[in-house]
Amino acid sequence: MVNYDIESIINDFRNTPDFATIQNKNQGTLAAWDADHVLHDADNHYMRHSLYRAYINYYSPAFRAVLGKQKVDWGRTRFWSPLDLFNPVNPLDIEYTERVGVDAVNLEHSFEDFSSLALVYAAGPNKDLASVGMKYAKTLGTTDVFAVGGQFREDEVVGFGFDGQLANAGVRGEFTYTHPQNDGDYFRSVLGLEHSFENTLTLLGEYFYNGGADKTAFLQNLSDFRYTSRVLTRNKHLLGLNADYEWTPLLKMHQMMIYDMEDNSVFFNPQFNYNLKANLDIVLGSQFFWGRTGSEFGSYENVYYIQTQFYF
Repeated sequence: MVNYDIESIINDFRNTPDFATIQNKNQGTLAAWDADHVLHDADNHYMRHSLYRAYINYYSPAFRAVLGKQKVDWGRTRFWSPLDLFNPVNPLDIEYTERVGVDAVNLEHSFEDFSSLALVYAAGPNKDLASVGMKYAKTLGTTDVFAVGGQFREDEVVGFGFDGQLANAGVRGEFTYTHPQNDGDYFRSVLGLEHSFENTLTLLGEYFYNGGADKTAFLQNLSDFRYTSRVLTRNKHLLGLNADYEWTPLLKMHQMMIYDMEDNSVFFNPQFNYNLKANLDIVLGSQFFWGRTGSEFGSYENVYYIQTQFYF
């Protein structure tokens, strides 16, 4: 499987943390083979292309092997995912569903008791930033439970999670304990609840506790993918809320808000997606930030964006 990606960004927010996030979202920070190349970076225009995914996949009923540039998605929570250790999530990224690929060997064996064991080795930009991890997963009734452990770049991490149903709602949780190479140990946890209504409205809420938060972190570090895989936030307690609604089969609304419970700062991201043709989407959105300087979101600038996504 090969997936090629090219993006062209016309902007007026070059000297902002938001633009730094775009620039730092590249394979050179996570992968052994940097298949990104900047074509143009001057004035108000930024353009680059990349080999987004490139892997071979072998599949049998009991065994699966993936070799190459890929996404290793071990997490189940939405806003923050302590278990997504190979492809970290940044909810402030405009294209946060687009994950930077890692160059990995991903082996998974499924057992007859509805359980599986996965082993992944991901080469890094250098040997010190390589990662190796193991995940055991099992289905208990309507709930998936999983445990993870390994060496992820410079950190040793163990954790577990679950994804199931509570009445008519989906409930998820992830918990990790991290032993960094040069810093103190810390604990992270996410608890989430999601409910879908018959009118296509879906509501989601998540609480995030980040024991590895760093109030002294600079904004440029918060936009660096190697750094955010450890820090993620300045403050320890955050609440995420999300609402999705399908106005028509072609027009969808996505509303995201994150509340910083310590400094009372807010991030709000309204977005509308319109499917113009079978292989052409238009996205209209904005990012609003409120809070005092030095809070979780108070130092960012508001962003307004239009995206055209063409698939072929």
